[in-house]
Amino acid sequence: LASNYGGIYIFDKKIREEILENERKIKEYNQWINNISASDEELRANIKKYDVEKKFPQVLSNGCKYYRNDYNYDVDD
Repeated sequence: LASNYGGIYIFDKKIREEILENERKIKEYNQWINNISASDEELRANIKKYDVEKKFPQVLSNGCKYYRNDYNYDVDD
């Protein structure tokens, strides 16, 4: 049961809105990378060149990291 429902849930509206805004920016940036890439090779090169994870780290304004359940993460701290 804990493996299915364990974790921290966000009930603070301000923090939730900040996460949604960050995820919207990431989605737009990924779409931009797709649009400027003419081929699969170019897409792979652009993904490396425009590193999304470094440009948009999943860190809130209070310094805390956040993680989405639908991604696979290597949690190191």
